[in-house]
Amino acid sequence: MQFGNGFKEFDSEEALQHVVDSSLYLCIGDSRGNAVAISPYRALTALHHLAKIGTPVCLKDIHGKVFSGVVGFCAFEKDNVDIAVLELDQKGPQFATSTPVAQERVHLNQDINVVGLAIVANGDAETFSNRCTVQVIEKREGSTLFRSAYYSAQGFSGAGVITAMRSGRYHVVGVHVAAHDSTVGIDHETKPTLKRLASDIVSITSDLHGHSAYCLICEIQRVDELVTYLSTSYT
Repeated sequence: MQFGNGFKEFDSEEALQHVVDSSLYLCIGDSRGNAVAISPYRALTALHHLAKIGTPVCLKDIHGKVFSGVVGFCAFEKDNVDIAVLELDQKGPQFATSTPVAQERVHLNQDINVVGLAIVANGDAETFSNRCTVQVIEKREGSTLFRSAYYSAQGFSGAGVITAMRSGRYHVVGVHVAAHDSTVGIDHETKPTLKRLASDIVSITSDLHGHSAYCLICEIQRVDELVTYLSTSYT
């Protein structure tokens, strides 16, 4: 199946299945989310500051296999950073499939794919895959986020964001953090100015409101402490 030349690297069903097999459903207390295995004993996710280092976690893969672990690393700063490393007990079962971390930063208009699991009513896992591109790389001081536009729902946090590298394999560039969706109304009683008209340009097209919707992804290679942590062996 072809989705345009920009996504031809993602058309390999075998390669995509490898990423699906690396995807994990995460449970921490009453909270639910996603994670992606990056080695036999490590996975990445976004925790929204809901857990700290040492917090127990439960993970389940697409085949229903269950894993136990703990939060080994966590970086969180509101609106800037949200990424964590989950580590399995090495005496227990390990991830059979993992997707390596990308060693390069993303660039504008780069093709990416957001892959993860959603649990349906009967407890089974459904796979979701969103093909999209890097639209905005935030340059605000302290930010490690970039933006894209794709469908998102509750429980998507921590889903792996992958890209096709020159080696032909998928690599993880980051994790889904949150979706932003807002509607901004125009104050018609305010006297228009050139500056104000410029800021309301997207709203003027409907004459009613402006609509902004995008998803935020925390990029691995822009979190220096994480890069250092991942360079150490897990024993």
